[in-house]
Amino acid sequence: MERLNIAEKNHQDWFGGPYFSDQQYDPEFEEIVRKFLCGDVLVHGTLSNVQRALVMLTALTASQTWKPLSKYVLAALDMGAAPEEIKETLYQCAPYIGVEKVKCAFYTRGTLDLKMRELVTFCAICCLGGCEPQAKAHAGANLSVGNTRDMLIEAITQCLPFIGFPRTLNAISCINEVTAEK
Repeated sequence: MERLNIAEKNHQDWFGGPYFSDQQYDPEFEEIVRKFLCGDVLVHGTLSNVQRALVMLTALTASQTWKPLSKYVLAALDMGAAPEEIKETLYQCAPYIGVEKVKCAFYTRGTLDLKMRELVTFCAICCLGGCEPQAKAHAGANLSVGNTRDMLIEAITQCLPFIGFPRTLNAISCINEVTAEK
């Protein structure tokens, strides 16, 4: 399938209808975003649709992009994420985006396994930008719990539409630095 057909199929599968603003404001921009997100980003890598959805919710939450969040929650449910997984993903972001909580307490909660919880943490930190030492630490932690370099790159690629290229490239640099050491 060509990119446009792939984008339309993925858009229908994930969102089932209009994207951000129902094309009220700028249909041309909406089409560019739809092709990029649904035709390029959603087909990249080997993350499951649930993992993709949880990573995208992480990116939206960490970058405080609230307007489309409800559509992505519905998409996550449609892709097979359990409501508890969505809730835990958002909870896992809390200590990293400014809520004054003891972050260690979040690692003892159920629902998300340690690998997914660590992947969400890594993505949340990378979405903030300017947190490269912490991103490197959590890239290493991801490797130690069994997530792979490819999985980290795939996850941060899912964040790309929400955080932009500079933060994505910084995250990949952190991954490369940590995996070069191992």
